[in-house]
Amino acid sequence: MRPRRLRNPTPFVPGCKASPTICVPRSLPFVFIFNIDLLMMAGLTESGDIIWINDIFQLLWIFAVALIAMFAFAAFIQGYFADRCNWIERLVLLAICIILFRPAVITDQIGLAREIVQGLGLVAYGGLYMMQRMRARRRIAA
Repeated sequence: MRPRRLRNPTPFVPGCKASPTICVPRSLPFVFIFNIDLLMMAGLTESGDIIWINDIFQLLWIFAVALIAMFAFAAFIQGYFADRCNWIERLVLLAICIILFRPAVITDQIGLAREIVQGLGLVAYGGLYMMQRMRARRRIAA
């Protein structure tokens, strides 16, 4: 008798199931293109010299927000956060990811400060987590 995993040895099905998981580590290095602050650069002077970010609290904020944005992107790709995501929650995770990585998309339209927009993205991330956590608990209790 053959082991269960060898009964259907076609590599297509496991490959299709693993593809979303592989997309996350392959696409995350491109984060530096979308958020140049992760390179600790504040911009350029008129002569072309780099202006570096020297404030440790600003650097911690940048890295914390980028880490949470990466978590949101991974949850969007995999379709699981604290519970299985429906398509609306996946779109919310994608929007959170965009807001956290490129807050200029919102700040240019509304005129709010960058940190406020990122803070709203973090609140949305936490709210979605709590909502899914309560849904998972209700489902387990039922």
